[in-house]
Amino acid sequence: MVRRNFVGAVAALLTGATLLTGCSSTGPAPVGVAATGSAGSTGAARSPTSGVSGPTVPGPVTNRLPAAARAATPAGAQAFVDFYVESINTAFAQPSGTALQGLSTPSCDVCSALEARAAQFASSGQHYAGPIYRTRSSSASAQPPGQRVVVDIEQFGVATLDRDGKQIDRNQPSQARFAVSLEFTNAWQVTRWSEIPTSTA
Repeated sequence: MVRRNFVGAVAALLTGATLLTGCSSTGPAPVGVAATGSAGSTGAARSPTSGVSGPTVPGPVTNRLPAAARAATPAGAQAFVDFYVESINTAFAQPSGTALQGLSTPSCDVCSALEARAAQFASSGQHYAGPIYRTRSSSASAQPPGQRVVVDIEQFGVATLDRDGKQIDRNQPSQARFAVSLEFTNAWQVTRWSEIPTSTA
C-alpha cells in the first residue's frame, strides 16, 4: 500500500487524487504575524468579519465548540483551527463520520475530502490507534472577510487498524505548514486549506 504523509496526501488531493489512502497528512504557511502558541492571541481583539453573510452554522455544531473557538477575533480563529485539528483526530481514531461536519464550507475541497474519508473509515471499521496530528504553533492575520491562520502541524507515526484491531498500515512522522482561511457567520468555518511549501536553502 502507498504510504503518504499528511503533506503528500493533501498535495495529491489538490491535484485530483484521493486523500488519506490508508495514511495521510496536510499542512499550511506563514503570514506576516509572529507565531504564537497554538491558541495564542496575535493582537488586540477585533471583529474580523464585518459584512459576512451566508448560512448560519447549526446549533449542534456551535454547541460543541470550546468557548475560546467561538470568539470572532484572531485568537478565536486560532483556537478554532486547533479544534479542527483535534476533530480530525477524533474523526479517524473514533470514526463516526460526523466529527468534522459543519466545521467547513463546501468551498474547502480538503475539508470535504477529509469528511468523506472519515465516513469511509467509519463504514469500514478502520481507525487510527491514537491521535494523528498536533498543532505546534499558529498565527492569525486579517484576510477580509475573515482570518488567515498559518499553522504548523506535526504528524505522529500512528498505526491504521481494522475492525479487529489488526494493523493494516502506519503513518510516517512528519511536519508541515498550512494556510487556513476562515470566515465567521455565527461561528468560524474553514473555507480553504492549503500547504505552504517549505523553502529550500
